[in-house]
Amino acid sequence: MLTLLWLAGCSVVANLWLKTRKEFLFPVLVVAVAMVIGKVLLYDVAFGWRLNGRMLYSDPYSFRDALMRLVDFSAVTGFLIAGYAFLSGRGAYELMKKVLVIASIAMLFIYTTLEVNSFLFSFYPGFRYGGVSILWAIFALSMILVGVGRGLRDLRFVGLGLFTVVSIKVFMVDMRQLDPIWRIVAFVVLGIILLIGSFVYLKHRERFATKLGEEESR
Repeated sequence: MLTLLWLAGCSVVANLWLKTRKEFLFPVLVVAVAMVIGKVLLYDVAFGWRLNGRMLYSDPYSFRDALMRLVDFSAVTGFLIAGYAFLSGRGAYELMKKVLVIASIAMLFIYTTLEVNSFLFSFYPGFRYGGVSILWAIFALSMILVGVGRGLRDLRFVGLGLFTVVSIKVFMVDMRQLDPIWRIVAFVVLGIILLIGSFVYLKHRERFATKLGEEESR
């Protein structure tokens, strides 16, 4: 509820900034949004739900608490996406739009990783590492698809980088930690996701090369 209240205050500041265009309101809005994000990550997660060193919520897994975490993170992520959607039709604020995209993806990534990690630890511990790897691979594939579809090179590269991290994690960590049956399931799912990502990337490689040539010729 405090997160929702703080976001309502951010909305008021944003509305005043849009109506009055007073320059001092913009840094106030940036600081206010940063404080809300900091509250969720540093207070709600670390202290409220007692995140430990293994990136697990210390208390027994509760679907009620999971719902509250969903509300907490969804409110912040939705606010960031709404800000990007509003600015996307405007030519200025390119840096701010990138920051909003990065922040919204990061919040969603952190929330889903912590939730999946804690859920699997409580109910399917043998699949915990593989489940997190599959989640990360889905994120990587999604970023590649969006990056390809909208021509966003930076997002495409982040997706490729995350795929690299997942591949290293699978061979350096998951191979030792997963139970045999879950190891098979994880490898099959990850293989399918990697194949889809490779197919999409190879299918559009000529377009990437054309855009790169155009940028170098400028």
